[in-house]
Amino acid sequence: MEGIYIVKNGDYVTGVRQKQSFLGLLASYEGMDIMQLEIYADKPMWIDPGSSSELMEYFYILDGSVSIIDESGEEKLLEKGDCFYVANIKKSIPAKSANGVKMLYISTKPVFNYLYSYTGDLNELRRRCEEKDQYTKNHSNRVMEYSVKICENLGLSKEITNTLVISSLFHDIGKCMIPDEILKKPTSLNREELRYIMKHPIFSRSFVEGKFGKQVAEIVEQHHERPDGSGYPYGLSGKEILPEARIIAVADSYDAMTTDRAYKKAVTPREALNELRLGEGSRYDRDAVKALAKYLKDINRV
Repeated sequence: MEGIYIVKNGDYVTGVRQKQSFLGLLASYEGMDIMQLEIYADKPMWIDPGSSSELMEYFYILDGSVSIIDESGEEKLLEKGDCFYVANIKKSIPAKSANGVKMLYISTKPVFNYLYSYTGDLNELRRRCEEKDQYTKNHSNRVMEYSVKICENLGLSKEITNTLVISSLFHDIGKCMIPDEILKKPTSLNREELRYIMKHPIFSRSFVEGKFGKQVAEIVEQHHERPDGSGYPYGLSGKEILPEARIIAVADSYDAMTTDRAYKKAVTPREALNELRLGEGSRYDRDAVKALAKYLKDINRV
């Protein structure tokens, strides 16, 4: 690379856009990546520990503001013109922007391709899954938003919230393995078809475990398990089910009930919430239902 290179009007070398953020590569030279990172309004993100102790990541606020939780647990608000950098951090640092933020992001080691491949292929698979079945279109994003709100109302940690973001976004990705004639069937499924579709949490686990590790994989696999043991794929009960999976189960069921399906029309938010309340302690986690009810009341949906 020699001479001068000019980038105008967002003409990135390449970029990856997700539901919560956009990352564009501006330049890469001798092991250093220069990027623009945008976090969309009210979408949780996090800065993960690097694979090398020599990695330093520098962030400069170009526009908007962002809140980060430092290693002492204190929340810091950074605005236009502020900057921060991270080096050899031991755990993920949550970041969230109330109104959206754009940052210049410089890494002393090449990270763009790693970050792109980290979620890029799964996001593409999720997109194809959504195209395959209209019901799943935006379903995972809604489940993620409900799960985060439940988590916030329960006062759970930022680490749990971050894990829930990934787990809920990819909880149904295994449905791409389900044949269309089953997934889109306008009438009730027979026993064999039902047995097959009940395998989708296992398929989801197989997709995410290599990317996000055992914890996320187990949460994804358990999102259809129920406290009374009536769920699937393994019939787990009570404390055998991870708390994050119990939260996703409530969020997932609420969205399923309030969305038109091939074989069933949507019900109102109030009707869906009443159904969840009927199953408190048996089919649904009692605290998660109450936390969702609080959120729905706060936004005047019930």
